[in-house]
Amino acid sequence: MEAPPEGVVPAFDKPKRESARRAAYAQKKVMTWWQKNADIEYLKSIPKIHWIGWINEDAAIAGTEKPRGVEGLRKFNRLFKKGRTQRDVLSTVGYPGRIPPTINAVGIIIDEGWPTFASSDDLWTNELYMSTEADRKFYSASGLPKRPTSEVDPVSVIFDAQDVDGKNPIAEITVDNWSWSKIYLGGALGKKEVQKLKSFCKSAQIDIINNKFKGI
Repeated sequence: MEAPPEGVVPAFDKPKRESARRAAYAQKKVMTWWQKNADIEYLKSIPKIHWIGWINEDAAIAGTEKPRGVEGLRKFNRLFKKGRTQRDVLSTVGYPGRIPPTINAVGIIIDEGWPTFASSDDLWTNELYMSTEADRKFYSASGLPKRPTSEVDPVSVIFDAQDVDGKNPIAEITVDNWSWSKIYLGGALGKKEVQKLKSFCKSAQIDIINNKFKGI
């Protein structure tokens, strides 16, 4: 394995200032180095989910926050149409094994996608919904990137199967050129919301998958 670029810390900032442009350039060097050394085919083979309707655990326990079910899925489908290849890089959680119990509402299961980075820690990448019109215009040719907002612990970086225990989820795998057609229902929705979601999925021809990645 080649040595990583010396003195480079992956960081994300809008490339408007000279310092931000230098940080973006350095971050690209790190990701290029990772691409050369990672087992991309193995990481492509791992089932991945992008969670929408992500809810705060404390608020969920207190009952002060409701998960977004149908509304969240409708919005996601408007922004990222089912079955179409997307150019904006997306954050996902990798599942080498079964999906453990979760308080999240709806998971978008990635059908295809090219891994751009993987880590056992949350990379704290920017949320796509936070992008402005100016951001999208700047990245119109390539799609919005996903870049860590803080230093990445080298120990947490995942390259291949030797870095994965096969049971626990991989905290973050960012993917480019991805598509989707299926969802997973988490444990946060009530019966009425689940029925609404199932009805919407039937009309939109979206498949629903269980925690063993089998159709239900």
